[in-house]
Amino acid sequence: MGTTYNRTIKHFFDKTYKDIRLGCYAGFGFSSLNSVLHRHEDYYEITIVISGVYTHTYNNKNMVITPGTLLLMGPRSEHELYTEPLQATFFALCIREDYFSDFLKQHFPAFADNPLPKCTTVHLDTTDFTYLEQLGRQMSVTKPSLYVADTITYLSLVNVFFKRNSPNKKSALPVQRIIELLNEPSNLSLSTSALYAAVGKPVPVLLKTFKEQTGYTIVGYRNMKKMEFAANMLRNSDKKVIDIAYELHFESLSYFLRSFKKEFGITPTEYRKAHKKSE
Repeated sequence: MGTTYNRTIKHFFDKTYKDIRLGCYAGFGFSSLNSVLHRHEDYYEITIVISGVYTHTYNNKNMVITPGTLLLMGPRSEHELYTEPLQATFFALCIREDYFSDFLKQHFPAFADNPLPKCTTVHLDTTDFTYLEQLGRQMSVTKPSLYVADTITYLSLVNVFFKRNSPNKKSALPVQRIIELLNEPSNLSLSTSALYAAVGKPVPVLLKTFKEQTGYTIVGYRNMKKMEFAANMLRNSDKKVIDIAYELHFESLSYFLRSFKKEFGITPTEYRKAHKKSE
């Protein structure tokens, strides 16, 4: 299989994907082509079907996958995606095995010692699918930041570990569930009462546990995430400052400006200029 097989894989990654590399990640972007039979040696692959219907083949078994399906393939496995006619689309993110393992230990220590199946399929809910699709489109038109690739990996694993294995989302670890929610920009407008309701735990117990495990209050963690998202948008997009403020659910532009300067010591405009110069 040697030379012919390697040429097929090289052609696949050269032509089907954008083949943008960030050291730990490779081969991501939108594609309307089939994913030819290929073997994973030392990397994981996260694939998300955006439109149309694909047939996924793994271990000589076929599975029909539809829009919103997330597919996680492990190292040392073979698979392919096929659609006829070529009207379906997907994007894929390839992650070096050692980086993936370190990422797992850092963000999901409770699951780090439990080997993942070689092939895991999850159907995303509307919120996660929409957000991941936006990140995928960002990858397809510009060189993505490590933040974007890490975010896709994180949210994909949240679905694999919590949503797939828990018919009732409230049964997921309560602190991890709050973190999961607040790692999505669309959820930053949720009130604290809505966050409490999402995990179904007594408020005093949840507040104490969250502070013990993260070092933050829930409000403090949400504010930290707002600043993190704001800084990333300023570095990696041309969005207006006012648009960033309202996208991240600040009550006013002036409040955003005060909060940002308190956190970083400079205004958002100054922050953007400083990082543009350093590129």
